[in-house]
Amino acid sequence: MQPVRGRSMSQPAQTPVASLREADAAPADRPAVAKAPGQARFDTDATLDTVLDFILRSALRRLRESQPAARDSNDPEGIHQYRIGLRRLRSVLGMMRPIVPSWQLESLRGEAKWLMSALNEARAWDVFATETMPPAMRDHPSVEGFDALLEAAESHRKAARDKARAAISSPRTAHFHIALGLWVEQGAWRDEATPESHGMLAGPARDFAAEILGRLHRKTLKRGRHFKRLTPQERHRLRLAFKKFRYTADFFLPLYGKRRKARLLAKTLAKAQDEFGHFNDLAVSEDLVRQIIGGAIPVEAQRAAGALLGWRLRQLELADKHLRSAWKRFRTVRLP
Repeated sequence: MQPVRGRSMSQPAQTPVASLREADAAPADRPAVAKAPGQARFDTDATLDTVLDFILRSALRRLRESQPAARDSNDPEGIHQYRIGLRRLRSVLGMMRPIVPSWQLESLRGEAKWLMSALNEARAWDVFATETMPPAMRDHPSVEGFDALLEAAESHRKAARDKARAAISSPRTAHFHIALGLWVEQGAWRDEATPESHGMLAGPARDFAAEILGRLHRKTLKRGRHFKRLTPQERHRLRLAFKKFRYTADFFLPLYGKRRKARLLAKTLAKAQDEFGHFNDLAVSEDLVRQIIGGAIPVEAQRAAGALLGWRLRQLELADKHLRSAWKRFRTVRLP
Protein backbone atom coordinates (compact mmCIF):
# COMPACT_ATOMS: atom_id res chain seq x y z
CA MET A 1 0.00 0.00 0.00
CA GLN A 2 1.38 3.40 -0.99
CA PRO A 3 1.98 5.80 1.90
CA VAL A 4 0.15 9.09 2.03
CA ARG A 5 2.66 11.92 2.18
CA GLY A 6 3.71 12.65 5.73
CA ARG A 7 1.78 9.76 7.28
CA SER A 8 2.94 6.47 8.71
CA MET A 9 2.90 3.49 6.46
CA SER A 10 0.00 1.80 8.19
CA GLN A 11 -2.19 4.12 10.24
CA PRO A 12 -4.30 7.24 9.61
CA ALA A 13 -2.93 10.60 10.63
CA GLN A 14 -4.08 12.27 13.85
CA THR A 15 -3.83 15.89 14.90
CA PRO A 16 -1.24 16.64 17.60
CA VAL A 17 -2.62 17.72 20.97
CA ALA A 18 -0.78 21.05 20.82
CA SER A 19 -2.20 21.76 17.37
CA LEU A 20 -5.70 21.03 18.62
CA ARG A 21 -5.21 23.47 21.48
CA GLU A 22 -3.94 26.05 19.03
CA ALA A 23 -6.90 25.55 16.70
CA ASP A 24 -9.37 25.74 19.60
CA ALA A 25 -7.82 29.03 20.65
CA ALA A 26 -8.10 30.53 17.17
CA PRO A 27 -10.82 33.16 16.71
CA ALA A 28 -13.90 31.94 14.89
CA ASP A 29 -13.67 34.80 12.40
CA ARG A 30 -10.32 33.70 11.00
CA PRO A 31 -10.45 33.56 7.18
CA ALA A 32 -11.13 30.23 5.56
CA VAL A 33 -8.35 28.64 3.55
CA ALA A 34 -8.81 29.16 -0.18
CA LYS A 35 -9.48 25.98 -2.12
CA ALA A 36 -7.28 24.97 -5.00
CA PRO A 37 -8.91 25.98 -8.30
CA GLY A 38 -10.41 23.37 -10.56
CA GLN A 39 -8.79 22.41 -13.83
CA ALA A 40 -9.13 24.93 -16.63
CA ARG A 41 -11.00 24.17 -19.83
CA PHE A 42 -9.80 25.47 -23.17
CA ASP A 43 -10.90 24.95 -26.74
CA THR A 44 -8.35 22.79 -28.48
CA ASP A 45 -7.72 25.62 -30.96
CA ALA A 46 -7.30 28.32 -28.28
CA THR A 47 -4.61 30.90 -28.98
CA LEU A 48 -1.54 31.24 -26.80
CA ASP A 49 -2.66 34.76 -25.90
CA THR A 50 -5.95 33.43 -24.54
CA VAL A 51 -4.30 30.68 -22.53
CA LEU A 52 -1.56 32.86 -21.03
CA ASP A 53 -4.10 35.53 -20.10
CA PHE A 54 -6.21 32.90 -18.32
CA ILE A 55 -3.21 31.39 -16.52
CA LEU A 56 -1.99 34.79 -15.31
CA ARG A 57 -5.42 35.85 -14.08
CA SER A 58 -5.89 32.50 -12.37
CA ALA A 59 -2.52 32.86 -10.61
CA LEU A 60 -3.39 36.39 -9.50
CA ARG A 61 -6.78 35.30 -8.19
CA ARG A 62 -5.25 32.40 -6.30
CA LEU A 63 -2.74 34.67 -4.56
CA ARG A 64 -5.43 37.15 -3.59
CA GLU A 65 -7.74 34.47 -2.26
CA SER A 66 -5.07 32.60 -0.29
CA GLN A 67 -3.31 35.62 1.24
CA PRO A 68 -5.81 36.31 4.09
CA ALA A 69 -5.60 32.76 5.47
CA ALA A 70 -1.81 32.70 5.10
CA ARG A 71 -1.59 35.92 7.07
CA ASP A 72 -4.30 35.44 9.71
CA SER A 73 -5.16 31.74 10.08
CA ASN A 74 -3.46 29.08 12.19
CA ASP A 75 -4.41 26.45 9.61
CA PRO A 76 -1.17 25.19 7.97
CA GLU A 77 -3.00 25.05 4.65
CA GLY A 78 -3.09 28.84 4.59
CA ILE A 79 0.64 29.30 4.11
CA HIS A 80 0.83 26.10 2.05
CA GLN A 81 -1.71 27.29 -0.52
CA TYR A 82 -0.14 30.75 -0.67
CA ARG A 83 3.28 29.21 -1.37
CA ILE A 84 1.80 27.04 -4.11
CA GLY A 85 0.28 30.15 -5.65
CA LEU A 86 3.65 31.90 -5.60
CA ARG A 87 5.39 28.88 -7.08
CA ARG A 88 2.85 28.57 -9.89
CA LEU A 89 3.22 32.27 -10.60
CA ARG A 90 7.00 31.93 -10.87
CA SER A 91 6.53 28.97 -13.20
CA VAL A 92 4.31 30.86 -15.62
CA LEU A 93 6.53 33.95 -15.51
CA GLY A 94 9.60 31.84 -16.19
CA MET A 95 7.79 30.16 -19.07
CA MET A 96 6.95 33.58 -20.54
CA ARG A 97 10.52 34.89 -20.48
CA PRO A 98 11.26 34.24 -24.17
CA ILE A 99 7.99 35.93 -25.13
CA VAL A 100 8.06 38.87 -22.71
CA PRO A 101 11.73 39.67 -21.94
CA SER A 102 10.90 42.62 -19.68
CA TRP A 103 12.36 44.09 -16.51
CA GLN A 104 8.90 44.06 -14.93
CA LEU A 105 8.49 40.33 -15.45
CA GLU A 106 11.89 39.74 -13.87
CA SER A 107 11.02 42.06 -10.98
CA LEU A 108 7.74 40.26 -10.26
CA ARG A 109 9.46 36.89 -10.48
CA GLY A 110 12.15 38.05 -8.06
CA GLU A 111 9.60 39.38 -5.57
CA ALA A 112 7.67 36.10 -5.68
CA LYS A 113 10.92 34.25 -4.94
CA TRP A 114 11.69 36.55 -2.00
CA LEU A 115 8.23 36.03 -0.53
CA MET A 116 8.42 32.26 -0.98
CA SER A 117 11.75 32.23 0.86
CA ALA A 118 10.17 34.17 3.72
CA LEU A 119 7.53 31.43 4.08
CA ASN A 120 9.76 28.37 3.75
CA GLU A 121 10.67 28.07 7.42
CA ALA A 122 7.05 28.30 8.54
CA ARG A 123 6.01 25.61 6.07
CA ALA A 124 8.84 23.31 7.20
CA TRP A 125 7.75 23.56 10.84
CA ASP A 126 4.08 23.09 9.91
CA VAL A 127 4.91 19.85 8.10
CA PHE A 128 7.12 18.67 10.95
CA ALA A 129 4.49 19.30 13.63
CA THR A 130 1.42 18.09 11.75
CA GLU A 131 2.69 15.41 9.35
CA THR A 132 6.04 14.07 10.54
CA MET A 133 5.65 13.88 14.30
CA PRO A 134 2.15 12.31 14.62
CA PRO A 135 3.02 8.97 12.93
CA ALA A 136 6.33 8.83 14.82
CA MET A 137 4.43 9.28 18.08
CA ARG A 138 1.97 6.54 17.17
CA ASP A 139 4.78 4.15 16.26
CA HIS A 140 6.46 4.72 19.66
CA PRO A 141 3.64 4.59 22.22
CA SER A 142 6.01 3.53 25.02
CA VAL A 143 8.45 6.41 24.52
CA GLU A 144 7.84 9.27 26.90
CA GLY A 145 8.74 12.82 26.02
CA PHE A 146 7.01 13.25 22.67
CA ASP A 147 4.57 15.76 24.12
CA ALA A 148 7.48 17.80 25.45
CA LEU A 149 9.25 17.51 22.09
CA LEU A 150 6.12 18.64 20.29
CA GLU A 151 5.75 21.57 22.66
CA ALA A 152 9.30 22.65 21.86
CA ALA A 153 8.58 22.25 18.15
CA GLU A 154 5.48 24.41 18.49
CA SER A 155 7.63 27.17 19.95
CA HIS A 156 9.87 27.13 16.86
CA ARG A 157 6.79 26.87 14.68
CA LYS A 158 5.20 29.96 16.19
CA ALA A 159 8.38 31.99 15.73
CA ALA A 160 8.61 30.93 12.08
CA ARG A 161 4.95 31.72 11.50
CA ASP A 162 5.35 35.17 13.04
CA LYS A 163 8.20 35.86 10.61
CA ALA A 164 6.08 34.65 7.71
CA ARG A 165 3.14 36.82 8.74
CA ALA A 166 5.41 39.84 9.03
CA ALA A 167 6.58 39.27 5.45
CA ILE A 168 3.04 38.74 4.13
CA SER A 169 1.85 41.91 5.89
CA SER A 170 4.83 44.01 4.81
CA PRO A 171 4.67 47.04 2.49
CA ARG A 172 6.95 45.14 0.12
CA THR A 173 4.36 42.40 -0.31
CA ALA A 174 1.56 44.94 -0.70
CA HIS A 175 3.52 46.65 -3.47
CA PHE A 176 4.17 43.27 -5.11
CA HIS A 177 0.45 42.46 -5.17
CA ILE A 178 -0.42 45.87 -6.61
CA ALA A 179 2.28 45.70 -9.29
CA LEU A 180 1.26 42.16 -10.25
CA GLY A 181 -2.42 43.11 -10.41
CA LEU A 182 -1.77 46.07 -12.69
CA TRP A 183 0.57 44.09 -14.93
CA VAL A 184 -1.95 41.27 -15.35
CA GLU A 185 -5.29 43.07 -15.37
CA GLN A 186 -4.17 45.84 -17.74
CA GLY A 187 -2.52 43.32 -20.03
CA ALA A 188 0.77 45.22 -19.81
CA TRP A 189 2.66 42.02 -20.54
CA ARG A 190 1.37 42.13 -24.13
CA ASP A 191 2.95 45.54 -24.66
CA GLU A 192 6.30 44.12 -23.54
CA ALA A 193 6.23 41.15 -25.90
CA THR A 194 8.83 41.09 -28.67
CA PRO A 195 7.60 41.77 -32.23
CA GLU A 196 8.39 38.17 -33.12
CA SER A 197 6.25 36.97 -30.22
CA HIS A 198 3.05 38.68 -31.38
CA GLY A 199 2.64 36.09 -34.10
CA MET A 200 3.23 33.32 -31.58
CA LEU A 201 0.62 34.79 -29.22
CA ALA A 202 -1.93 34.85 -32.03
CA GLY A 203 -1.13 31.26 -32.96
CA PRO A 204 -2.34 27.96 -31.47
CA ALA A 205 -1.42 27.45 -27.83
CA ARG A 206 -0.90 23.76 -28.53
CA ASP A 207 2.13 24.54 -30.70
CA PHE A 208 3.78 26.34 -27.79
CA ALA A 209 2.61 23.65 -25.34
CA ALA A 210 4.12 20.84 -27.40
CA GLU A 211 7.47 22.63 -27.55
CA ILE A 212 7.73 23.53 -23.85
CA LEU A 213 6.34 20.23 -22.55
CA GLY A 214 8.77 18.35 -24.76
CA ARG A 215 11.68 20.41 -23.48
CA LEU A 216 10.73 19.92 -19.83
CA HIS A 217 10.18 16.20 -20.39
CA ARG A 218 13.67 15.82 -21.82
CA LYS A 219 15.22 17.94 -19.08
CA THR A 220 13.53 15.93 -16.32
CA LEU A 221 14.64 12.63 -17.85
CA LYS A 222 18.17 13.99 -18.09
CA ARG A 223 18.16 15.14 -14.46
CA GLY A 224 17.12 11.68 -13.32
CA ARG A 225 19.57 9.68 -15.41
CA HIS A 226 21.29 7.00 -13.29
CA PHE A 227 18.69 7.65 -10.60
CA LYS A 228 20.12 5.23 -8.04
CA ARG A 229 23.46 7.04 -8.07
CA LEU A 230 22.13 10.58 -7.73
CA THR A 231 23.61 12.67 -4.92
CA PRO A 232 21.26 14.54 -2.54
CA GLN A 233 21.97 17.75 -4.47
CA GLU A 234 21.15 16.05 -7.78
CA ARG A 235 17.93 14.64 -6.34
CA HIS A 236 17.02 18.12 -5.17
CA ARG A 237 17.48 19.47 -8.70
CA LEU A 238 15.38 16.59 -10.05
CA ARG A 239 12.63 17.42 -7.54
CA LEU A 240 12.61 21.02 -8.74
CA ALA A 241 12.48 19.83 -12.35
CA PHE A 242 9.42 17.72 -11.53
CA LYS A 243 7.73 20.70 -9.91
CA LYS A 244 8.31 22.89 -12.92
CA PHE A 245 7.16 20.16 -15.31
CA ARG A 246 4.08 19.42 -13.23
CA TYR A 247 2.93 23.06 -13.01
CA THR A 248 3.53 23.65 -16.71
CA ALA A 249 1.62 20.48 -17.53
CA ASP A 250 -1.25 21.68 -15.35
CA PHE A 251 -1.32 24.88 -17.39
CA PHE A 252 -1.43 23.26 -20.82
CA LEU A 253 -2.82 19.72 -20.57
CA PRO A 254 -6.43 21.01 -20.62
CA LEU A 255 -5.74 21.84 -24.28
CA TYR A 256 -5.66 18.10 -24.96
CA GLY A 257 -9.10 17.40 -23.53
CA LYS A 258 -9.60 13.93 -22.11
CA ARG A 259 -6.85 12.19 -24.03
CA ARG A 260 -5.56 9.17 -22.15
CA LYS A 261 -1.92 10.22 -22.51
CA ALA A 262 -2.68 13.65 -21.04
CA ARG A 263 -4.52 12.17 -18.05
CA LEU A 264 -1.77 9.62 -17.45
CA LEU A 265 0.95 12.27 -17.62
CA ALA A 266 -0.89 14.51 -15.14
CA LYS A 267 -1.42 11.61 -12.74
CA THR A 268 2.19 10.42 -12.99
CA LEU A 269 3.64 13.89 -12.44
CA ALA A 270 1.40 14.49 -9.43
CA LYS A 271 2.41 11.16 -7.89
CA ALA A 272 6.12 11.74 -8.48
CA GLN A 273 5.97 15.23 -7.00
CA ASP A 274 4.13 13.89 -3.96
CA GLU A 275 6.73 11.17 -3.39
CA PHE A 276 9.60 13.65 -3.81
CA GLY A 277 7.89 16.00 -1.39
CA HIS A 278 7.44 13.30 1.24
CA PHE A 279 11.07 12.23 0.92
CA ASN A 280 12.22 15.84 1.20
CA ASP A 281 10.07 16.43 4.30
CA LEU A 282 11.74 13.47 6.00
CA ALA A 283 15.18 14.63 4.88
CA VAL A 284 14.85 18.16 6.30
CA SER A 285 13.27 16.95 9.54
CA GLU A 286 16.70 16.02 10.91
CA ASP A 287 17.79 19.66 10.84
CA LEU A 288 14.61 20.70 12.65
CA VAL A 289 15.18 18.11 15.37
CA ARG A 290 18.76 19.34 15.76
CA GLN A 291 17.46 22.86 16.22
CA ILE A 292 15.11 21.68 18.96
CA ILE A 293 17.66 19.67 20.92
CA GLY A 294 20.13 22.52 20.57
CA GLY A 295 18.01 24.44 23.05
CA ALA A 296 17.07 23.79 26.66
CA ILE A 297 14.59 20.89 26.58
CA PRO A 298 13.75 18.18 29.15
CA VAL A 299 15.67 14.90 29.17
CA GLU A 300 12.58 12.94 28.15
CA ALA A 301 12.19 15.21 25.11
CA GLN A 302 15.78 14.40 24.14
CA ARG A 303 14.96 10.68 24.31
CA ALA A 304 11.94 11.23 22.10
CA ALA A 305 14.14 13.14 19.67
CA GLY A 306 16.45 10.15 19.43
CA ALA A 307 13.51 7.85 18.76
CA LEU A 308 12.24 10.24 16.12
CA LEU A 309 15.59 10.34 14.32
CA GLY A 310 15.76 6.55 14.26
CA TRP A 311 12.18 6.35 12.97
CA ARG A 312 13.08 8.90 10.31
CA LEU A 313 15.86 6.68 8.92
CA ARG A 314 13.47 3.74 8.55
CA GLN A 315 10.88 5.93 6.86
CA LEU A 316 13.49 7.30 4.46
CA GLU A 317 14.27 3.76 3.31
CA LEU A 318 10.60 3.12 2.61
CA ALA A 319 10.15 6.51 0.95
CA ASP A 320 13.16 5.85 -1.26
CA LYS A 321 11.58 2.64 -2.56
CA HIS A 322 8.37 4.48 -3.44
CA LEU A 323 10.39 7.25 -5.04
CA ARG A 324 12.20 4.77 -7.28
CA SER A 325 8.88 3.26 -8.30
CA ALA A 326 7.52 6.70 -9.15
CA TRP A 327 10.60 7.40 -11.25
CA LYS A 328 10.22 4.13 -13.16
CA ARG A 329 6.58 4.95 -13.90
CA PHE A 330 7.53 8.41 -15.11
CA ARG A 331 10.07 7.00 -17.56
CA THR A 332 7.30 5.04 -19.29
CA VAL A 333 4.86 7.91 -19.89
CA ARG A 334 4.62 9.67 -23.22
CA LEU A 335 3.55 13.20 -24.06
CA PRO A 336 0.07 13.63 -25.56
